[in-house]
Amino acid sequence: MPKLKRGSTQTLERLIDHFPVIGLTGARQVGKTTLIRHLQERGFDYVSLDDPFEREQAFFDPGLFLTKFHFPLIIDEIQHVPALLDLIKLECDQLPVGSECKTRFVMSGSQHFRLMETAEQSLAGRMVTAVLPPFSLLEVRTEPPLSPIAQFRLACESGLFPGSYTLGFPESRYWFGAYLQTYLERDVRTLYGIQNLMVFQRFVRLLASQAGKILNFAYLANQLDLSVNTIKRWVQILQAGHMVILLPAYYQSFGRRIIQAPKLYFSDIGLLCYLLGLQKINPDHPMFGLLFENFCIQEISKYFWIKGQEPRLYYFRTTNGLEISTLMEVAEKTYSLSYLPSTTYQTLFEKKVAKINRVFPKDFDVLSKVLYLGQCVLKKSSGLGLYPIDQFLTFLNSIEPKSG
Repeated sequence: MPKLKRGSTQTLERLIDHFPVIGLTGARQVGKTTLIRHLQERGFDYVSLDDPFEREQAFFDPGLFLTKFHFPLIIDEIQHVPALLDLIKLECDQLPVGSECKTRFVMSGSQHFRLMETAEQSLAGRMVTAVLPPFSLLEVRTEPPLSPIAQFRLACESGLFPGSYTLGFPESRYWFGAYLQTYLERDVRTLYGIQNLMVFQRFVRLLASQAGKILNFAYLANQLDLSVNTIKRWVQILQAGHMVILLPAYYQSFGRRIIQAPKLYFSDIGLLCYLLGLQKINPDHPMFGLLFENFCIQEISKYFWIKGQEPRLYYFRTTNGLEISTLMEVAEKTYSLSYLPSTTYQTLFEKKVAKINRVFPKDFDVLSKVLYLGQCVLKKSSGLGLYPIDQFLTFLNSIEPKSG
């Protein structure tokens, strides 16, 4: 299989020499090390704290440890020795005037909250953080291109992690099993001190059954005989490890009572299908629609992460059940996104979208788009646009302001 060019490479290259510190986060085994090691060609030194010997030295004497290397320096898996962040801040504080924009450190980690939030606070204005997701649909696009339904099935069965995608189905299922075990042992137990991994694994599988739904913390707590606060903390752990995506409720209520709990999605549809025990994806499956919605959300989120941006995605649901699946803010416009898990257009769906959009005031301009499994872009007289997911991502690229 030929080596795929990662879209995040351009983002990383663009950030180099504009910030003293660059942080790269993302789930385990998405290719962070491969991406940052190419900077060695530009004279960067490199150390991985996955190496037990290096990690021990850094832990017991961080200052002496750093003297082993020259700058600029790549520190891989820095979450193992958070104490290095203090020395990185000190090094940046001592930079001569006029050298603030020369990159001194590139650091990677798979736990965003524990690593990057602390660093961003102490290095405010001098550090930028980028997220590397699994392969995006555009990165694995083939010639001739697969149909949208084939793309969806491939992502469900093989996943879009580099390792699982390369293996393909059914070997990808063994890969996901090993991946989940590594995540539990190295992140959940080692970094967060959670000892009962069996209960945590049950929690992850139960959470998979809630994909595409508004999180009900009380329900999850009751099912696992845990406290609501424990469930909230565990969800945060998964979010910090880039395993799940949480969509907040839209911040404007438009005079209506709205539900505030976040909506949950998984960052890789292949991992989600593994957790649900799904082998082949059948349109008759009761979760087919939610799986397609999850797939669309993960790919839209990846589009923004690859660009070095935070996705501005929300959902909107009133207490009387009126729901908009996704609201997206981009290029100073608001888009209402709906998902049609079908290869054909249905007139009734257009009426449903029109009814939903009446929740907005007349002076609130919202553009409606539908993502579906058909192969063509359709523009309706009502202004509604229907897009296959890959062509919708191309549409996003066309409306985004281009950087100089």
